[in-house]
Amino acid sequence: MVNLFDVTEWMNVPIPGSNINVDMHRLDSAESGAASLLVRFPAGWRRDEVGHYLCDEEFIVIKGQLNLSGHVYAPGEYGFVPALGQRFASSVDGQTWAVAWFNARPKWILEETTDTHAHEKTLKYSAKAPRVLREATSEMPLLVVGADSRLSDEVEIVDVEGATWNLDKPSATLVNRGRWQ
Repeated sequence: MVNLFDVTEWMNVPIPGSNINVDMHRLDSAESGAASLLVRFPAGWRRDEVGHYLCDEEFIVIKGQLNLSGHVYAPGEYGFVPALGQRFASSVDGQTWAVAWFNARPKWILEETTDTHAHEKTLKYSAKAPRVLREATSEMPLLVVGADSRLSDEVEIVDVEGATWNLDKPSATLVNRGRWQ
């Protein structure tokens, strides 16, 4: 189990089109480029470019606030942007932490115009209540928030309140006991 606020090994990396580098810690990765990451955005970070990735992106805000494509994500909120889903007006005010997932190696594609329906294609919902956020695929394991049941697949577990992340086999999955519905 990784206590997200105790992470000490960071890589300072650029996000294409942004004004400031971010700090990133790799939680898990696959040969395909799929990855689970802890991202620490510095105060004032923004990406004014309009574009998309060729892969799906998911994230849960752990601390701070992330603005993306007309949505405002607060701690405990989950976002999903499908492959080719346009991103615009991305920013943070204060320092923001998020756990993020890409189902393949992310490649940024710059676009010249904004898709007027991009906001509708980007999902947002609470990750505070126990639930399955992603079914297992060949690229990514099952993703849950607050599990206390034994699950059939390898599972990624995010505890927003406790600021922890875990990738484990189902037999060892016993977190947030009593909160799973």
